[in-house]
Amino acid sequence: MKNFLFAVALVILLVPIGRPVQGQDGGGFGGGGDTVDLSGLLGDRGGRGGFNGPGNNGRGGYELPDSKTMFSEIQSALKKGKTPLDKTQEKPLKSMLDMEVVNLSDRIQVLRNNSNTNSGFNNNAGGFPGGGRPDFAGGGFPPGGGGFPPGGGNFPQGGNPPVAGNSAATPDQNANALANSLAVQVETITSLKNDDFLQNKVPAFLSPEQVALIQKVKSGDKENTTCLGGILDRVSNGLQNNQNQGRGNNNGNRGNANAFNFNNNSRKSNGQAYCMTAEATATERLEPIRKELAKGNLPMGKDKEPIAEAFLKAQIKDLEDALRSTLTANFSGNRGGGGANRSNNLQLVVQSTTDSIYKKAAAMLNPPQAETLKKWHYQQILDRSGVETLITIQAMQETPLTDDQIARVTAAWPELRNQQASTAKAAKKNVSDKELDNATMGKVVEMLEPAQITSYQDARKLAPAK
Repeated sequence: MKNFLFAVALVILLVPIGRPVQGQDGGGFGGGGDTVDLSGLLGDRGGRGGFNGPGNNGRGGYELPDSKTMFSEIQSALKKGKTPLDKTQEKPLKSMLDMEVVNLSDRIQVLRNNSNTNSGFNNNAGGFPGGGRPDFAGGGFPPGGGGFPPGGGNFPQGGNPPVAGNSAATPDQNANALANSLAVQVETITSLKNDDFLQNKVPAFLSPEQVALIQKVKSGDKENTTCLGGILDRVSNGLQNNQNQGRGNNNGNRGNANAFNFNNNSRKSNGQAYCMTAEATATERLEPIRKELAKGNLPMGKDKEPIAEAFLKAQIKDLEDALRSTLTANFSGNRGGGGANRSNNLQLVVQSTTDSIYKKAAAMLNPPQAETLKKWHYQQILDRSGVETLITIQAMQETPLTDDQIARVTAAWPELRNQQASTAKAAKKNVSDKELDNATMGKVVEMLEPAQITSYQDARKLAPAK
């Protein structure tokens, strides 16, 4: 683990570059004009259809939209919905689409230029030699103990001003934004693993009556006073400490150290105190279960202790693996960094802007046409599946997720999906990716605020997923 981040960075450097994607620089897409080379930015895996793969964890790519294609899609959707465009509406709509797509192309180019300028990958002595990815200027790592650039490394150059990769942000602001996102994600995964242990693992060493008691106490303990919800607290500290070993003391490592100190606070982000220390043994972590069973006059037998410890150790290992995956996603520039990791993520900028363009188009139409286009657009979003569907629908419905919520649901999605898959496998049921995604979405939606849950349900009713 000492060289974990270094290895992740090396993986980034070696990611192959696909064919060039051309962005329009003027004159409307498909209608001539100069272009700018966006090679390596948007990938080579499928067009505007959406993220690839279950869970949509940052593996897909998007092409820049084409204004003529977008107009044709809108025109077709309205015609099928029996609310066709009038001739007088066509020219203003085409002009808006042309302008918005050109603006998006310009924005992508600016983001790319800023990333090259600020990423810190250069030809300084001590780094890797030049070459490699064209969007890493010089292709090399900076010198100084193998650390990433100050401010948490700016992967990607994202975040809400003035933090997380914005040029106005200080290194400490960048590091703090990344640390907050990591804290939320670590707490989310830990909580889900904790719940999974109590729901699905304790039946292996407790009687049905004991299991029912523990689950009843846990469900009624909203403030976690029993610590049943904190059995796995601070497991992540072991990973954090490993990450910090072997680093140089140069300023280039300051952001990394700050980012991995997220668990040194006395309380969690929700204000609750931690129940365990990082050094707590499996025996010590089982104490909340023993205590509640004793209170209910259903003590755990001594012969069950070794079995309980074995299951808990296995759960800790599973949690550590899940946390490593989350750290990899954050530090390889994936989507899973909350708001602090999104606003300059090129793939997300393209798709979110494209969705916004369709929304602007609807605003130019009369009410029946707008409703038809909205239904069609929502169907396209819902068909993408994955956690980005939820984030996008909430934005379209004017009930957007906060940065912390985005970090939470992004971390929860793969964990909950894996749990759904494991449950199906244990029951010897063959389920499709679509079925897994739908089951996972149901669980993730429950993590939102009531108004957001209603908003998502309304969107599903408007355009039920296929």
